[in-house]
Amino acid sequence: MEIVTRAEREDLARQVGSYIDPGILLSLVNRNHQVLYGRRGTGKSHVFAVLGARLREKADNLTVFVDLQKLGGVKQFANSEIPLGQRCFALYQDLLSWMVNSLSAHVVDLPANADKALEALDRLGRIATEPLLTERPKSRKVKATDKREAQRSIELGASSKSGFTAKGTIGGKPSTEREETTESVVVPEDVILYPDVHGVFDEFFRYAPRHVYLLLDEWSAVPLDVQPHLADFVKRALVPHKRVVVKIAALEQRSVFSERIGSAVAGLELGADVGPNVSLDEYYVYDRDPDAVTQLCADILFEHLRGDAAAHLMDVYGVTDGNGLIDAMFVSRDAFGELVESAEGVIRDLINVFAAAALGARVLQRDRIDREDVVEAARKWFNGNKTSELNGEVRGALEQLVDLVVTRGCSRYFLLPVKLQRHSIVDRLYDARVLHLVRSGFMDPADNRYYNVYAIDRAAYAHTGDPGDAESVPGFSHVGGWVRPFGPERKAIRRIELTEKALAAESETVTVGPLGDFSFTVDAVPDDAFESSPKRPANAVRRTDARGGRNDAERDEATEWNDDLDDDLTAEDEADREDPNESPGDVAPRS
Repeated sequence: MEIVTRAEREDLARQVGSYIDPGILLSLVNRNHQVLYGRRGTGKSHVFAVLGARLREKADNLTVFVDLQKLGGVKQFANSEIPLGQRCFALYQDLLSWMVNSLSAHVVDLPANADKALEALDRLGRIATEPLLTERPKSRKVKATDKREAQRSIELGASSKSGFTAKGTIGGKPSTEREETTESVVVPEDVILYPDVHGVFDEFFRYAPRHVYLLLDEWSAVPLDVQPHLADFVKRALVPHKRVVVKIAALEQRSVFSERIGSAVAGLELGADVGPNVSLDEYYVYDRDPDAVTQLCADILFEHLRGDAAAHLMDVYGVTDGNGLIDAMFVSRDAFGELVESAEGVIRDLINVFAAAALGARVLQRDRIDREDVVEAARKWFNGNKTSELNGEVRGALEQLVDLVVTRGCSRYFLLPVKLQRHSIVDRLYDARVLHLVRSGFMDPADNRYYNVYAIDRAAYAHTGDPGDAESVPGFSHVGGWVRPFGPERKAIRRIELTEKALAAESETVTVGPLGDFSFTVDAVPDDAFESSPKRPANAVRRTDARGGRNDAERDEATEWNDDLDDDLTAEDEADREDPNESPGDVAPRS
């Protein structure tokens, strides 16, 4: 089955034709400097390719697409043995040279003054590639000569006593004569003068009155210590021009746009120099709108099918859209829903898990993909691709999160204070796509504090099973124990807040609550931490094997435990459970 997973490997016509817009282009087709955030594989490059094509539909727009991975030698930029200034300057040169080449290809078709616009670009090219020649003194010679200037004088006078008098002096005054000579040499310097750049752009826009959209892709490929300097160059050399619009595609957790130097800030200040920024991840959060995201993923998957697979589906099954793809290749819509949830909003993961699941079904000689095929494919993708580069410390932290949140908290979601969003463990897990940000900047009305809401990857707890139902843990109240980060009409999630200690692999700290009327924070969470209640058997969190089944004995034990729990419920609890306006299905984490 031929499926292309990277947009840059497709020709532009194919990229534009296969693109399914989740609604993000409307946020980008403007003249604001912006940053487009998105994890690896969410389709940032694809969005930029289509955005460029959309912008060029207007005759007065020119686009310059720059893949920062391809500038010069990115490995050279990352070489810490080379002085930082030298690395940065090489990057500035490459960026300006790329712009010159791209704009030159556009302006040759101008109806008038194309030659003068090209002359301006030629000057910009020389600024980028030719060093600045500066005259510096090489040597200095001083020659001193001592001289004595002769001096003679005669003084005549008359006196009544002595008659005439005469006085004479002969002498000299010393002096020194200095002769100084200086030799100089012309030295090339790696310097780009911003006034020169501004002057060239002013001349260019005088003869080519267009808007230039600079699309900088793969920002995070630039080393972190170089990024703020590149941002400062963009701010000083390009942003001041009203006809230049800069848009950047980046990984949020791997981007640094500014740094403070004393009391000044160098680089691009988000919200001031750049904004409003856009997150591609937010458009694929399943829990915000499950039906819409499922349909979006079906359409995207259909458009990415290539060659024989697409022809076979069309000829044999008459498939012409995403819904037809689901009917033709999946046992049920729930099986496809499992694929969507397993991808967690990462389109590249969606495509790769789909391809593996289709292969697994074919090996078992089945015509269509079922849920078990998807679960197994997602598990293999998780272990072989997502976690393969995680070190022991990060793996330990992930295992602890699964234990605290899934096994003990019976949920896959947790709240983390916004101040911890750049914690090194969170960065690594998020970057590996095993921790998923499903809501940023959520204010919990219970304490008026801001949190980010994360979900643990479904494949991370395949060995444990899906989180339990809403009623499987005693002590949680529908009134105080749930939050609705996806909107008042969307499902609620159990409120589990993690502290900084919980992110350390050797610690076990978690805040779970409110439980009834109170919250608590504990270290080394005991088995009976969920208020006074019958001890929960280990399998209260539903255990599954690799194919998604459940042991009958385990099911009976968990059911008996829950039945015993029901006997202890108060009448108020029972009424709350049976509230038709808030059924367990509304508040339970999706299994």
